[in-house]
Amino acid sequence: MRAKVMHMSDTLAPPHDETWKERLGLSNRSAPEFYESAAMVADAPHALAVRTALDELGLSGIFCVQGVPTIGILNMAAYDAAHVINLHGALWNQGLASLLLVQAMFCASILWLESRRGSGASSSTSVA
Repeated sequence: MRAKVMHMSDTLAPPHDETWKERLGLSNRSAPEFYESAAMVADAPHALAVRTALDELGLSGIFCVQGVPTIGILNMAAYDAAHVINLHGALWNQGLASLLLVQAMFCASILWLESRRGSGASSSTSVA
């Protein structure tokens, strides 16, 4: 009999379950630190960029540090590489967030959005 190998993601609830905020320590955070919908964004710094990321780009949430959008969070039922690549490019062009955290059913990816000395390079890490 073969033993089942457990991965970190095997213990996580599905990303569309509301527990994703608890797992990331965001369940008690609110504006102007954490935004989940464009309706939450008032006259905050970078309000247009936050609204655009949530409404038009489809992010699940944005975490801000001192009013600056720093981490974009995307929850997906199934990982869609083409969608993540397009979203990554759109956020990189916006020039605000430093990280994109993508959570899907069986994986999580972290994509850096900062260019390295103007080279336009970015990196990513996946956890399966």
